[in-house]
Amino acid sequence: MTIKNIDDMVELIKQLDTKTKLINGFDCAILGYEIGKRETRVAYSVNHIINKLQHNGMSFLEAVEEFDNKIRNKYEGEGSPIFIYSNNKGL
Repeated sequence: MTIKNIDDMVELIKQLDTKTKLINGFDCAILGYEIGKRETRVAYSVNHIINKLQHNGMSFLEAVEEFDNKIRNKYEGEGSPIFIYSNNKGL
């Protein structure tokens, strides 16, 4: 499968491992995925998640709190996402 856009990547991830957890509404923050021995996990950009939360009307501090409390700390077992912190605003 050729990946032309984020929708193609999401579809490929779903085909690779049905236990992989995706975060609803944050496909734009997907950086990629890793295939481990037992699971496939999606890598998300923390910067993109925070920016999207701010775009939806939250202050920076509210967005960070929302991310920490409701996204990052929500462990869902096997296939839970990976969160990439970067000092590069492009990520």
